[in-house]
Amino acid sequence: MLYGSVTVERHLFDSPVPFAAHWRQPEPVTAIHIVTSGTVTVTVPDGSATEVRTGDAFVLSDALVGSVVSAGGATTVSATLPSALLHSAMSSDRLLLVDGVSSQLIAPIRAFMLSALEPAESESSVAHYYLERLLQEMIVGLLVDAHRSVGAPTAPETFALALAIIAAQRTDPDLTAAGLARDVHLSPRQLQRVFQSRGTTVEREIRREKIEHALELLRTRDYDELSIGEIARHSGFSTGSSLARAMAATGHPSPAEVRRRSAEQYRMRRD
Repeated sequence: MLYGSVTVERHLFDSPVPFAAHWRQPEPVTAIHIVTSGTVTVTVPDGSATEVRTGDAFVLSDALVGSVVSAGGATTVSATLPSALLHSAMSSDRLLLVDGVSSQLIAPIRAFMLSALEPAESESSVAHYYLERLLQEMIVGLLVDAHRSVGAPTAPETFALALAIIAAQRTDPDLTAAGLARDVHLSPRQLQRVFQSRGTTVEREIRREKIEHALELLRTRDYDELSIGEIARHSGFSTGSSLARAMAATGHPSPAEVRRRSAEQYRMRRD
């Protein structure tokens, strides 16, 4: 079942299957498999094999092309999405395992993915959009949590992991640099140094992600019934005025102008 950028599927592993066979998109992807019955054996390119039992999950990125998944009739529910959506934070050259006992997220994500395989007979485009967003955020949340449980990331990984957390929490008005620093096991000053080494700041990246989300809503006709203030709140801003100020500070037209131009382009395409 395809929800925009996310593909949700059931898999029955009754014979060895190369990871590449599961790709549905031309771009690099990351796939998360939650084992729903039986035991799966994952053999990565270096020849090492790992068993994954019912209730646990494993993650394969495009860096692990050539991995082979095998089991005698085991089943999984799986989601595949572009690795670019993960800001490279969870894309890894090693197999990532998620323990279903210690993770509070696997069970609800598994239930949601299984329900997504049985969509309603009449599903609106708004519902479809939010199902895609929920799937993306659930998967990113699971992977971020799994990586955090391994321990503090190395310096090259910290920036990407922080960006992934910002993207996952961009609609949260309480997202702050201090909270982000706690999530990546650094002090606020250490995190700022990581961002400064990349020519940016934590606050700038938080604002950029929130603005990008607001622009997406403003340019989508399905959300024309939302007021500017409602779009601002759905994007992590307190008011429409605060959204407008943030957009102006980054060189964007006003929210109303973005919506007007998008509506005009839509009418021209229809004509």
